[in-house]
Amino acid sequence: MIIWIAGWPHSGSALCRMLIEDTLEICTYSKYQEPELGFLFGIRCANFAEKWSLRHYQLCTADEEKLFLIKTHEAPLDNNPCIYLIRDGRNAISGLARFWGKAVHKIITGEESSPFMDWTTHYRVWRPYERPQTLIVHFEDMVKQPDAEAARISEYINMPVKKQFDNPQKECRKHWPQLFKPRHSDYKIDFTEFDTELFWQLHEDTMIATGYGSREEDENAGKV
Repeated sequence: MIIWIAGWPHSGSALCRMLIEDTLEICTYSKYQEPELGFLFGIRCANFAEKWSLRHYQLCTADEEKLFLIKTHEAPLDNNPCIYLIRDGRNAISGLARFWGKAVHKIITGEESSPFMDWTTHYRVWRPYERPQTLIVHFEDMVKQPDAEAARISEYINMPVKKQFDNPQKECRKHWPQLFKPRHSDYKIDFTEFDTELFWQLHEDTMIATGYGSREEDENAGKV
């Protein structure tokens, strides 16, 4: 059986997988070859990604004895259960722009986010608030209250929590400081005025729908 760990890039899939593997002591997988995460998920995950194909997908779906928690950034393939990860779009975009070395405005529009879609389109194709069997997890909640989020995931997938979360972020930063940065509001550094204007033009409805607020609310909060 497959449960997807879905989200737009840099929305917390690595953190979610670390949280699940550490607290529930079960394996997670990814559709992608990710050498930057090899120190976390090892050869097991690399081997899984190498085998990924339509046939492999069908075998995982049909296996009623084993649970496959699989990371994806792409459009949904089916109606299998899903843990859908959401992060403030500005931070997800600035993180991907830094990691890929792309211009922020081209990630905002989706021009340089291939093979994945832009932030809002990803949200719209997954429809997490309407989609059946979908647990929504916010990146910021995993950072602030990881054990509470682990408990939610545990209940959702019907697997017990075995221990409290031992966050390996410091060790992660030694391996990939560009990927595991301590800041959580990088957009304030990375976004120009043009980027900010463009972001709100294209993504304000999604910011409101996902609970991050409107442009007006953001501007008013900055004046306080």
